Amino acid sequence: VPAYCCALSAGVRFVFGEGTQRLTRTLATTLLIFLFLSIYMEPMDWPLRSFAGQWSSYILNLLGQSSDLSVAREGSAPPMLLLLVNEYPFHVASECNGFGVILTCLLLSLLLAIHRGSSIASTSLFVLIGAIIGFAFNVIRIVIIVFLAPTLMQHYHLMHEIVGAITYWSSLVIIWILLNGPTQSETI
Repeated sequence: VPAYCCALSAGVRFVFGEGTQRLTRTLATTLLIFLFLSIYMEPMDWPLRSFAGQWSSYILNLLGQSSDLSVAREGSAPPMLLLLVNEYPFHVASECNGFGVILTCLLLSLLLAIHRGSSIASTSLFVLIGAIIGFAFNVIRIVIIVFLAPTLMQHYHLMHEIVGAITYWSSLVIIWILLNGPTQSETI
């Protein structure tokens, strides 16, 4: 993975010249972190799903809904995480783990920190902010879907995708604003 990123950096610098040093460093480092974190997607699936389910259940209870989280097993099939809301079961599937939105938010935060040339402490803070926002928006997505599902069950998949897209892009915009991402064209 590091060799791939170094080769990509060298290729970009060779083709586009020395003036792209800042951009090349930013993109290569972000790609390196992305590739390393992607390796851990499968082992992080169940912990992230259960954590998202727990937080969603907690928030739904705060909003006056009756919710509980449980594990269901059917024969030799893998266990299913179920979020029971007002006696209606929602399967907290792998897609609900939030890995994609958390990773994207984390990487956008890292990209902004590296682009600025931030210190290690600032970069760590940016990454933490990105991970928290990504996780929070994943939980918000689950809660919104649970609230909309009873009235939009005929169009569940469409609603699921629309809510997912809105929360995904909202999280990225909030990170960009919070971490003061550039809003005008800068020289590379």
